[in-house]
Order: sequence, then structure tokens, then C-alpha cells
Amino acid sequence: MRSLFICILFLFSISFKLYAQVSTETRTAEYWDKQGIIAENAKNYKEAVDNYTHAIMLNAKYADAYYGRGIAAEKLGWTDGALLDFDDAIKLNPADADMYYNRGLLKFKLGKHKAAVKDYTKAISLKPNFIHAYYNRGYANYHIGLYSKAIEDYTKVIELNPKFIEAYNDRGNAESNLGYFKEAMEDFEASIKLDPKFSLGYYNKGHAEYVLKKYKEAIADYTKTVELSPKDADAYNDRGEANYSLGNYTDAVNDFKKAIKLVPDNQLYKENLRVATAKALSNL
Repeated sequence: MRSLFICILFLFSISFKLYAQVSTETRTAEYWDKQGIIAENAKNYKEAVDNYTHAIMLNAKYADAYYGRGIAAEKLGWTDGALLDFDDAIKLNPADADMYYNRGLLKFKLGKHKAAVKDYTKAISLKPNFIHAYYNRGYANYHIGLYSKAIEDYTKVIELNPKFIEAYNDRGNAESNLGYFKEAMEDFEASIKLDPKFSLGYYNKGHAEYVLKKYKEAIADYTKTVELSPKDADAYNDRGEANYSLGNYTDAVNDFKKAIKLVPDNQLYKENLRVATAKALSNL
């Protein structure tokens, strides 16, 4: 009886293995693409890459599989492979706005800002109200130094979503670089109105006020910045510079010390502290 039972188990084991082999071989490219999406959503990016690769092996013209593998590969830091996958996906499906958009994000990350702008522009041509493509094109234009174009993009973002806080802030930065401080101040204030805890809005407003020599107002905004972001070394340093400009040398020394405590190797902070300390001592 025992021998018969073992025989049945053995035969069942063989049958199961054969079934599993046939089942795996008959799985489609669509099946592996779905498995790639599941693994990617679970942040199992290596598994996702493997699954998308299975899909591509079964269908070399599967655009979505190349696209998905590109996204997973980028998450793993495999930027060269990700870029190649995005290229292949776009060749196979040149009408997908998201593919151009994500390739643009990767190109920007790789420092290819002008190439990123081209991809964002193509994405917008395919999806005219693609708000994140406008926003990131503005960000890329800003880094290229095309501040007027950046302002146009951020303005479009705000038209599409009047509550897009970062667009007000970033448009303000572009306006500041062009010397449009009145407009910049309005944008920074708008970002703060939308989110009173948006520390970056206070910081940039403080910077604009400092440039306009409104040192007391700048100090107030830098103070609000460090209240919201206590580890913002630049805010302490910049408040120190505003205090120094008002002749508050002891306060400036304290601010520079706080900045250095957060970033000990920053040479600008150290030089500011040296100058402020000398000035404070000379006034004793």
C-alpha cells in the first residue's frame, strides 16, 4: 500500500511539472507586461525589469513593455538602459505623450536640459493640457537661463491649476532673475497664501526683499523659514547677511554659527562668520 501511494505521488509530481512547464511556455507578452506592472507597483523593480524583458522576448514590438522596463530601470539607477528603452518605446508608439514626458524627465536628470525641453514640447503637442509637461519644461527652461520662456510655462500651469503652489514659487524665481521683483513678490506671496507652511515661499520672498534692501522684511521672512525648516542652513546664512546689512553684527554672528553647525564645510558661511565676528569685536 505504501509503495502504491509513493507511485501515485511520483506520477502526480511528474504531471504537475509538465503542466507548469506548458503553462509557463504558453504565457503571453501581455501576461508578462501585467506582471511587470504589478512588480513595479510593489517597488520590486528588478523583478519588473525581468518581467518586461520576458514580454519583449515574446513580442519585440511591444511598446508598453519597453516603456515599463525603462521606468523600472530608471528607478534602479540604470539610466543608460532606461533611455534606450524609452527611445525604443517612442519609435514603436510615437503618439504617446507620456513616453516623451518621462524621457524628458530622464534627460533633465542626466543634465540634457535642451533635449528635455524638446521632449516636453512634443508631449504638449500630443496632449495640449499636459500640466506637468508645462511645469517641467518651465523648470528646464529656467535652468537653461531662458527665464521669459520659463515664466510663460509657469503661467500656463497656473491657468490650468490656480492652486499649483510650486508654479507660483518658480515663476517668482524666474521673475527675480529678470529683475521683476514686484511680480516676484506677488508670486511668492501667492504661494504662501495657498500654503502658509510653504517655507520655500518665505525664503524666496526674503531673498527678493534682501535684494531690494528691505532688510527688516527679509529678516522676518527668513525667521519664518527657519521656524518651518529648522535645518535650512541657507536661511540662517541669508538672515545673517540681512542682519549684517542692518549693523546687527552680534545677531549676524549667531546666524552664521547656526548655518555652519548645519553645514560645517561651507566656505561662504565661514567667511561671513569671520567678517561679522571682526565687525562685532570692533564695535565693543
